[in-house]
Amino acid sequence: MPEEVNVLSGDPMQEKQGKGRKVVFLIFAVLLILAGIVFYLLNKKSSVLEGSANSAAVAATDTGELLEDTLAKIGNIIALPENEKPALLIVNDPEKLRGQPFFDKAKVGDQVLIYQQARKAILYDPLVNKILEVAALEFPPAAMKESVVEDATDAIPTETQE
Repeated sequence: MPEEVNVLSGDPMQEKQGKGRKVVFLIFAVLLILAGIVFYLLNKKSSVLEGSANSAAVAATDTGELLEDTLAKIGNIIALPENEKPALLIVNDPEKLRGQPFFDKAKVGDQVLIYQQARKAILYDPLVNKILEVAALEFPPAAMKESVVEDATDAIPTETQE
């Protein structure tokens, strides 16, 4: 008589293989979920970085428009150097600049145009549309290598005209 095989209990070897497949499947599923989470977080972070880059671009555009507007207003008052784009600086803390005669009349929000090639600086008050000071500049040798003066304290006025 043939032996009866219990189909439900099965072979112990098959049970181990079935459990092994389940474990591999669970590990694969967990790794897939983790990869999805990492991908989501990286995309979210890059979109935040792109947003901050866009806000920086808007600030740069606004500064360009501000420069053009300032040049138009000052150009109606005084002849500006041609063939040179000036650096535009805005006075934030006039107290730190008080040791320099050029900045004696400066207030918060005043604008400084610096022309490196023409070696001129113009202090302008946009609220009253008035030029407060014009000076010839003397740059230290290291500053001459730079294309834009980044700090108004690097520019040392030597003459004052009104």
